[in-house]
This record gives sequence, C-alpha cells and structure tokens, in this order.
Amino acid sequence: MIFRSLQFKLSVLFVIILIITSLGYFFTATQSTNLYLAEATQKLHGDLASKIAKQITINNATNYIDEQEVQRVFDQAKQFNPTIGLFLLDVTGEVLTHSSCCEVRNFKISTSEIEAFLRGDKVYPQYGDDPTDPSSKRIFSAHLLKTGEETPLAYLYVTLGCVNAASTEEMIKQSYALKILVISVIIALAVALIVGLILIALLTKDLWRFVHFIDELKHSDFTTPKRIHVSSSSELKELANAFNAMAEKIEKSVAQLRDNEKLLQEFIANISHDLRTPLASIEGYVEMILLKKHLLSDKEKNKYFNTILKNTRTLNHLVNQLLDLSKLEAKQVKMNPEPFSITELLQDILLKFNPQAVASGITLNAHFPETPPFVFADLALIDRVLQNLISNAFEHTDFGGAVDVIVDKSDDYHLKISVRDTGKGIPEEELKHIFDRFYQGDNVRSKAESGAGLGLTIAHKILQLHHSKLEVESVLKVGTTFSFQLQAYVQAAQCNKLLQEQI
Repeated sequence: MIFRSLQFKLSVLFVIILIITSLGYFFTATQSTNLYLAEATQKLHGDLASKIAKQITINNATNYIDEQEVQRVFDQAKQFNPTIGLFLLDVTGEVLTHSSCCEVRNFKISTSEIEAFLRGDKVYPQYGDDPTDPSSKRIFSAHLLKTGEETPLAYLYVTLGCVNAASTEEMIKQSYALKILVISVIIALAVALIVGLILIALLTKDLWRFVHFIDELKHSDFTTPKRIHVSSSSELKELANAFNAMAEKIEKSVAQLRDNEKLLQEFIANISHDLRTPLASIEGYVEMILLKKHLLSDKEKNKYFNTILKNTRTLNHLVNQLLDLSKLEAKQVKMNPEPFSITELLQDILLKFNPQAVASGITLNAHFPETPPFVFADLALIDRVLQNLISNAFEHTDFGGAVDVIVDKSDDYHLKISVRDTGKGIPEEELKHIFDRFYQGDNVRSKAESGAGLGLTIAHKILQLHHSKLEVESVLKVGTTFSFQLQAYVQAAQCNKLLQEQI
C-alpha cells in the first residue's frame, strides 16, 4: 500500500529529479572546468611550437631538415615540459618524425585544424588529432616551417598536456578544488533530500485525510453526515470544502431517493397485478348473468350478485392490503396472527378461482389431508400469498393444463402448502430474480403484460414475516411448484410469543 501512495511517488520523483539535477550540475561543472583548463593551457602555450621551431635549422640550399637535430630539439623541449608531444608533419599531415617517448598510432593528421589554428579564426580551445590515439582529440600548438623562399615545408605539431584527455575521475583526483566541489554537492544533495522528504510528508498529510474520508464515503449508507477537516489554509482547504458540499448533496439525494422509493412502492402497490384476481371473478359472474339472464332464477341471480359483491369487497380489501404491504418493508405493518384452518381458506380461494379455471380450460385440483391441524398466522396475509401463487400458476398454465394445491404435514409442528402447475416452467437464469420487485420474466410478459411483477415479491415478503421461506422448483416444459411451511397451532403460545417479539 505504501508503494502506491502519493507520498511515496512524490518522494521517488523528488529523489530522481534531485539526482539528475546534481549529476547534470556536476557534469556541467567538470566539463566547464575541463574546457577552462584546456583554453587556459592553449592560450598560455599557443606560441610554444613557434619557439621550438626557431631552434630547428633548415638547409636553404637543399630544404633539408636534419632529423637528428629535430630529435635533439624535441628531447630538450621534453626536459622542460614532459607532458607535451612533439611531431614533425609534412604539408599533407603525414608524420615524419616525433619525440622519442611518444608511440605514434595515427600517422595521418588532419591539417584543417592546424591551418585554422594558424589563421587564428577559431575560438579557444581548439582540438586536433592525437597521433598517439586515433580516437581522441588534444589541444595543440602548431607552426608552419618554410623554406627561404617562403614555401611551406612542414608543420611542427605540439600536443599540450593531458587536460582534455583526462577522465572525470582523474580530474577529481588531481584537483583539490574539484574534490571540494564534489563533497559540497553531496552534502547539498543530502540536505535537500532530507528537507524535501519532510516537506512532502507535511504536504501529503492532509491528502491522507482525503483518502480516509473517501473510503468512509464508499462504505457509508449516508444516514449519518460525513465531513472532512484539514489544517492547511491553501487549496486543500478549498478542496475539503468542495468535498463536504458534495457529501452533503449526496446525503440529501440519497434521502430523497429513499423517499421516492417508498412513494414508488405505494404507487406500484396500487396497480399490482394481484388486483386482477377478484376482477376476473367479478367479470366471470357478470358475463354469466348477461348471457343467461333469461334462464336464471331470481335466487340464482341474487347468489351471483352476492358473489360479485363479495369479490368487490375483496377487491377493496386487497387494495387496502396492498397499500399496507408497501409499508411492510418499512416494518410499519402490524401482524395479527390467529389460528385458522388452512384447508377452509384454500377452499374459499379455489371457489373464487373456479370460474377463471373453467374459462381458461384449466383443471383446478385440491389435495388435503384428512385432519390437518390449524395453523397460526395472519389469515389475511396468508390469503394474499395463496391468491398470488394460484393466480401466478394460472397465468403460466396453458389451456388444458392443471393447477394443484397440496397441503401436507412436514412434521408434527408444520404444514407444507404447495401450488403446482403444468405450465412452461421458469428458466434457471430467471429463478434467482423471481422474488425481486417489479421483475417480470419472458414467460410473465407473454401472458400478463399489465402485471407489475409484485405478486411473488409480496408473497415472499409476507412469508418472511412469518419466519418462513417461499421455495420454488421448476422444470422447463413440465411445470413449476411453489411451496412454503406454516407453524401448526399446536405451538400457538410459543408461536404467538415469537411473532410478537419479532413485530
């Protein structure tokens, strides 16, 4: 983590820049010193070749230069200054003779630098070829030897010292001033490094607060205010104010979203597809009355009208219950658990769905045990669950299919209620979403375009309040089974206590 921090990156960058700057300064200083020494040496000894040339005798009759005499002059000059190299060149730059201590490796010297030196049209230092090393250049002094008729005869080429050939390491070893310079640069580098790292640590201290603040925001639910405070009064202070303003705006937006979500739940609850179940029943009886109005007796008409009235009241009751259910997630719905017969409740529900089953060509079957115990739960909410599951089964079952409602004893303390259909089934990828709010799979859309996808979610939430779980098993082209368990009334006292504690 430390290697990814801004402080570490700034510190590394600072050290690299400091080292590069120091090396650049040191390189510039040594090169400048080298050039200065070379320039000073060449200016000081620029006429050395001319002075030595005066001691060389040229035979005017033959224009001959005695090599032995040249060697003697060279040896004398070397005694006074052992660092110089002396060479006699012809006018083409070919080495004719040289001082005895020099080992010539380059016998052809460029004359262009020599001529430029003699003309004096170049600034110092001027470098020429080094006869002892073809790969290097040396400062030099030169003089043109002429015959008595002023005809160019040869060049006297004198290389000066070792200043330009010396390495940086050699220069430091040989120069006390450069040693002091190197020591000064190292000390300045160390001081700058320590001071710079301290300043970077101080400057990035407040940045760590931003890192921790952002991390807190990332894991926050925005129910409690989060603010950042920095000690500096620079741009970081303005940045902190901007972050605080952003956090405040996010908190307000999240609070508004929560409120909007609650409103959306209430709105969706009003248009839930669960309302269609009693409406379908009402529609079926009204159609029957209209189609058979001349064949029905008054008693039968009253019976049908009473059923319609009952379903209308059920519809009104459902609307109110859906509005209450929208508050269920906010734990604002108070449950009223009571003992009741699950089979009698199912018989009433199946009676409501019977007209729809006949109209849809679906066989509606009930499978009950002989003497099932009562269950202890909220009757209205369980009624909602069963109606939602049966309605959902009808929507996914084609003409000629069947819907089975099964009640079994799981054990002595629980009853298992299952709703099984012979519909198309649910794809495996949709199973994990069927209890999500507003979710509608492709199979749902094909038959219930007006549904809001709340039916299974409502059933799931209600059963959670009863400490039960809605389970689903589905096979494509075979059918789907929804099942859940309810507490038997044999543990009514314990169940009542447990539900009251949870509420």
